[in-house]
Formats: sequence, structure tokens, C-alpha cells
Amino acid sequence: MRRLNVGVGTDPDVDMGPVVNEGALAAIAGYVRSAADDGAVVAAGGNVMSGGIFDEGYYFEPTVILGVSPTMNVAVEEIFGPVLSVLRVRTWEEALEVCNATEYGLTASVFTDRMDYAYDFRRRAEVGMVRVNNLGVSGGNMPFGGVKNSGLGPFSIGHTNVEFYTNLKVVYETF
Repeated sequence: MRRLNVGVGTDPDVDMGPVVNEGALAAIAGYVRSAADDGAVVAAGGNVMSGGIFDEGYYFEPTVILGVSPTMNVAVEEIFGPVLSVLRVRTWEEALEVCNATEYGLTASVFTDRMDYAYDFRRRAEVGMVRVNNLGVSGGNMPFGGVKNSGLGPFSIGHTNVEFYTNLKVVYETF
């Protein structure tokens, strides 16, 4: 995380740009503080960035938090910031339980060389987007969205954007 180049998102040498606004910046900092207060360890990052270009936007250090329990806010809420929460599990079943224990379900990833885990994860992860051995950017031709309390379903890119920007109305008339 320390090697990531943070800066203006339009710079081709930048790995990570700013967050969306001051409120998001404050919320991210609050999540990190809350995790530390609950006993987790901020192993990298964890701070608002300042000085130079960082004073012209809303920048937060790429952050890794270790020792996260499944009940901490950083484990069960959508942070929408550069924070990686690391939870240790003992079994495959526990990993799936932790994955599905949140009220959100935008995306989830699994990294494995076991095809049985990959197929099981694809089937049982309660999310709108599943990634196996992949953290890439979503394809512009594919639906983007979550389940549970994440977003409004699979809308906004791909062919489903028509549904996102369309209000369906059915009218019955008799003259």
C-alpha cells in the first residue's frame, strides 16, 4: 500500500486519486478510528493526506487494517475509500459466513487455486458481482450493481443503463 502513487486521477502514473468529497474523507477517517478503537491494528496508512497537491482535493492514504472482527464497522459497512480490512477465518464455511453476514452485497472476491472453492463462492456469495482471482475494473459492457442494501440492482453500465435511466409507465385508457 505504501508503494501506491496517490495523486490527481488523470495522471497516468497515479494509482489512486482522491475520494469524492470532504464528507467522504471524514467518514473514511471515522471508520479507521473506529476500527483502531475496537482493537484492530492500522498496519499501513490511516490518515488524511495533506501538503502540496493533497490540499487541493480529498486524499486519504491507502490503508490496511489487521485484526478486524466480523462485527466491526469496517467489516460490515461499505466504506467507499482506500481501506482494506483483513479478517482471519479458520474454515471455508466461516469465510462464506463472514462474506454474507453484511447487509450489503455489491461485490466480493476470492483468491484461490481450488476450483471447488471458486465454483462454490460464485454460487453462494450473496453479492451482485463476484470476482475469482481478480480485482480488476468492471467491464463497461457488463451490468454493475449489488444486492441487499447495495445500490439499486444491476444498473448503470452495460445494456442495463437503459433501465436505469428509464421510468416505465403503463397506461390503460378507454375512450
